Amino acid sequence: MTKFATGRAATATKITTAEGGTGFVREPKAELYVTAVSTLVENTTYETGDERTTRLVDLVRQVTKEDPEWVLRFITWLRAEANMRSVAVLVACEFVKARLDAKLSGMNRQAIKAACLRADEPGEVIAYWQGHFGRNLPKPVKRGLSDAARELFTERAALRYDGNDKAIRLGDVVELVHPESKGPVQSALYGYLLDRRHGRRPTPDAVWDALPAIVARRDLNAMTVADRHAFARRVMAGDVEAEKLFSLALAGQWEWGKSWLGQDSEDETFERLTDAEQWELFVPYGLGFMAMLRNLRNFDKAGISEEMVTLVKGRLIDKDEVVKSRQLPLRFLSAYKATGGNHWDLALSMALEYSLANVPELPGRTLVLVDQSGSMFHRVSERSEVEWSDQAALFGTALALRGEDVTLVQFGTSSAQVPLDRTKTVLQHMDKFGPLGGTQTMDAVRRWFSGHDRIVIVTDEQSHYDRSGATLGTLVPDEVPVYTWNLAGYRVAHGEAAPNRVTFAGLTDGAFALIPLLERGMVADYPF
Repeated sequence: MTKFATGRAATATKITTAEGGTGFVREPKAELYVTAVSTLVENTTYETGDERTTRLVDLVRQVTKEDPEWVLRFITWLRAEANMRSVAVLVACEFVKARLDAKLSGMNRQAIKAACLRADEPGEVIAYWQGHFGRNLPKPVKRGLSDAARELFTERAALRYDGNDKAIRLGDVVELVHPESKGPVQSALYGYLLDRRHGRRPTPDAVWDALPAIVARRDLNAMTVADRHAFARRVMAGDVEAEKLFSLALAGQWEWGKSWLGQDSEDETFERLTDAEQWELFVPYGLGFMAMLRNLRNFDKAGISEEMVTLVKGRLIDKDEVVKSRQLPLRFLSAYKATGGNHWDLALSMALEYSLANVPELPGRTLVLVDQSGSMFHRVSERSEVEWSDQAALFGTALALRGEDVTLVQFGTSSAQVPLDRTKTVLQHMDKFGPLGGTQTMDAVRRWFSGHDRIVIVTDEQSHYDRSGATLGTLVPDEVPVYTWNLAGYRVAHGEAAPNRVTFAGLTDGAFALIPLLERGMVADYPF
């Protein structure tokens, strides 16, 4: 989501891409940025997860030596703004290890805390550190984790994140780093977490008295399966006391609620809630916006009521809730693909449009080139239905629909213009894209560039060899900006570092907002 290496042509090293095309090596900061924000530590078309992790670690250590203040700002931005969890932990730990090895103090404690914005992340930091550097935690790591635990460890967090499936439990964090508490309630919580982890003593009544949500969870867990379903019916009927207790115990964790209802119970002597009734129980009380998006297909399978469908659609088209949820536009595309559109089509389209609020209305003439080559048809994550090609098509279309005069082109071995219909939504344009073979980026630029004011290329940058030896520098005048979005984070760039040649990573609606800022000269560096 930021500018890389403009005006540094003298430092660029010319090599080849994975497909044999002319390529360029980025400067270390730029390579670290584009690699980190594109990394899910999984195999990609041209690079294994282990290879990418090794490259990422080497880059962190190199840039830490050159500009540690920059890396600290990057860690903070990576976790808080880019919302990258595991990668932020990796970068923070490697940053601190590099500085400790060099016997440097300062910034280490802050880096560890910056990587932790969720209560289970201090445990992830400990797991990473002990797995790579040994069991002993240095003082700056302990202090950073203590700062994070003091801020993040609450009753709700304990109910949500202190599961038995965690290698490092919240109680382990308390035991290892001895965090200071904000007061008697958090002190009681620390005691409960230690008791739950080790079972060394019965939890005192004074501790239970300070933790009403944990007590509510305990009491509901003590019910028989039959009583749980009867209690759930009281909640659905509007019983105020039951609603209060259920809301406390649920703590927004619908997965616990599903398990609590006893799906595997063989007792059939009571009236069990149907799948539809269970979803209708959780949607108002514990189903977060992301979980709602992921379960639309399950709602249909269960056959929830029209009243509940209307409620869900109302949440999807609530602009404030969409913005507050901070869901990336790709989440809505994923939901659309999972459901096949059907009756959720309009609501998902509206939600997606709200999530694209930062895509600018570019003036003048813009050429948008969307890579639909074979390597782009690779899932962004092993758990996702969305592919790089989907990402490219979605954002390319969004930018095109908002621009004043845009030529939208999909390219691979061949290329073709994509017709735009401004009466239709972004999602309704998605079926106009399809696989087009290899990555002939320079051929697409050569064919479609015709006096445009700017070029936007959404790609993995792994272009094939161009027989003419053409590069962006030879095909596009120096005064015309070329903005490249690298989706996969590979090492080699398809364009040389030069003024008006800008590479981004982290494909979000906010990234596109930087284009007019750059053109007005208002942005001169990374967004942190």
